[in-house]
Amino acid sequence: MIRHGFGPWPGGAAIAALLLTGCSKQPPEGVPPLAPADPSHRTPTPQSAPIPVAPPPTAAPVPPPDANSFSLGAKNAARTGSSPIGFRVDGLSGHGWSRSSTKNVYLVLSGPPGGPLGFEVLGYEGAGKKSVRELYLARHPQHADAPSQDARMTVARLERPAVAFRTGSSHATTNVCVIQVAALTDAGKGLLVVTHTSSSERTAPDCELAQKNDAIRPLLESFEILVDGGEACANEICAPKEKCMTVVGRQPDVPPSYECWIPCPSGTGCPKDMVCTMIHDGPGQVCEKKSQ
Repeated sequence: MIRHGFGPWPGGAAIAALLLTGCSKQPPEGVPPLAPADPSHRTPTPQSAPIPVAPPPTAAPVPPPDANSFSLGAKNAARTGSSPIGFRVDGLSGHGWSRSSTKNVYLVLSGPPGGPLGFEVLGYEGAGKKSVRELYLARHPQHADAPSQDARMTVARLERPAVAFRTGSSHATTNVCVIQVAALTDAGKGLLVVTHTSSSERTAPDCELAQKNDAIRPLLESFEILVDGGEACANEICAPKEKCMTVVGRQPDVPPSYECWIPCPSGTGCPKDMVCTMIHDGPGQVCEKKSQ
């Protein structure tokens, strides 16, 4: 059945009411209001995953300097204006040493509080035939009248001239031992190794007191002369490929000597004009000149 015109339509009033209230904030009568949206149930906005960033490259760790040793090359020593002689000493750790240097004094080690304890390495030049006593008193004339005793001390593989002084008084009484380490090629220049150890007013000056001190002894035993281009070996300088080796003879009471050799422990590695051989009463397995 088709209706024409604008006469009443069944249910038209309800539809009209809905149309009239569609834009209203209030729902039509008899229609329950809508619940407000819950923000916790909102659909999350899709986000892209973060792009991992590689950490910046780090430099390789630099190993700390060897706190147990001190070395000074001959060229660096020459820049100070003093004797151009290099040296190395070990045994600096474990005894509370504080290290410093001053003009013409390559190394100064000071012990912890509690008594005299020190170690110094000084350079000298133009000494001529001056004794170790004269070389030291030229720097410390105040000790000229102090009790003293000449001595010999083994340092850097050789027995060397030394002198001991007793200075100070009471708790500051000090046994000073001065050892002369002359250059291998020029006796007019070299090093003075000076030790300071606690003593008493009744104790005679003696360099052996330095050797018996637990903090000083490792320094004296490890002291080594460094020569640019070769190793210092007792009273000679080894060639670049040679090593300073201990030579022990058959006599047990004779102290060892030191000579320059090219070691060949595996039986190979000798220069073309040399052959590896074993010297039992000497340096051991070393390179020798081939027999003609």
